[in-house]
Amino acid sequence: MVEAKLEAVRARLESILESVQFPTHRWQLVVAADYHGADHATRRALRDLSVETYPDSAAVVDALARTSWISLPCDPTTRHTPVDD
Repeated sequence: MVEAKLEAVRARLESILESVQFPTHRWQLVVAADYHGADHATRRALRDLSVETYPDSAAVVDALARTSWISLPCDPTTRHTPVDD
């Protein structure tokens, strides 16, 4: 069950985690989420993380897996349009 939750977190954050360089700060995760058009629940969960430097993607996944965030629906109507390059 725990591994399934961690995998769900990783899948939902894939594009965000791939776009930041680690170690990374919380604010960088929030900016990446906005850039990639993450849904409202994902952006909120990242904003609610503790203000610290995350050494790797596993630390971010672990921090989010300890919250109820993953049980929130991923509503495509609340997504932001990603920034064009």
